[in-house]
Amino acid sequence: DRAELIAAVDMCAGFITDKCTAVKLTPKKGQLEVSIKSEAGAVDTSVKGEVVPHKEATSCDPDYLRAALRHLDGEQVVMGYVDNLSPIVIRENNITAVIMPMRLN
Repeated sequence: DRAELIAAVDMCAGFITDKCTAVKLTPKKGQLEVSIKSEAGAVDTSVKGEVVPHKEATSCDPDYLRAALRHLDGEQVVMGYVDNLSPIVIRENNITAVIMPMRLN
């Protein structure tokens, strides 16, 4: 659900610091885990959905992810990536957004 994903990213964005600027996305069976761990605190939440488990987590700037999600209209979106250094592709109908990943420290 797009709105739930935006809410999860919003929760994590409150813990962004100068040293930790990315949220971690971990696909698990039936859910996408969204998390951050910084000196300001930690959040680990999940969004239910049709998720294909992936062996690698990826991370990205929460502002770019929220911007992409907010420009879409539907309730459901399709997200995908090849590995943790590949772009994250978000699709809805005929709209495609691409977000570059960030390395986690």
